Amino acid sequence: MVKKKGLDRLQFGLLESPLEIQNKITDRTDAEYQRMVSLAEAIGLGGSAIDWYQVALKLAQKHVPELMENKPRGPKVKWGMFEKQMLAGEIYRLKAGGHSIEQACEELAKVDIWKSFLHQKEGTYDSDAKAALLKQYKEKSPATRAGIKAYLYHVQTNDIIGWQVELDKIKKK
Repeated sequence: MVKKKGLDRLQFGLLESPLEIQNKITDRTDAEYQRMVSLAEAIGLGGSAIDWYQVALKLAQKHVPELMENKPRGPKVKWGMFEKQMLAGEIYRLKAGGHSIEQACEELAKVDIWKSFLHQKEGTYDSDAKAALLKQYKEKSPATRAGIKAYLYHVQTNDIIGWQVELDKIKKK
């Protein structure tokens, strides 16, 4: 912004000529325009051709409740669909090797990816990671089916490294 304080009140004297009045109006218009350009630049919409509709919309979205984006309430979900799908794929992989679901969760609880995810996201699960994994695995859920299909896709396309890359994304969350 050009100035931090507001604009001075526009006043005209009785003895001012029409040219002086016009000059004051022009100066005021120029000052307002410069402040509007500074505002557009401050909210990231500046440039050579300013889209004033976008400037107005961005301001309205910030200050008018009807235009504000609804944000989910409550704490951030630590187990999203991605994590549940990856867990299901990993359990399926171990079940194909002869493990039961409980044994698979016990094995996965020892793997660094799941250990660090559980430790970072919820301290209470650190003592019993197997129970935490079992709690998140639902055998007939859509996430489980999608996770198994994703794992099988990587197996059928001989892209186990791709599966591991996807699995590694859990650490980054």
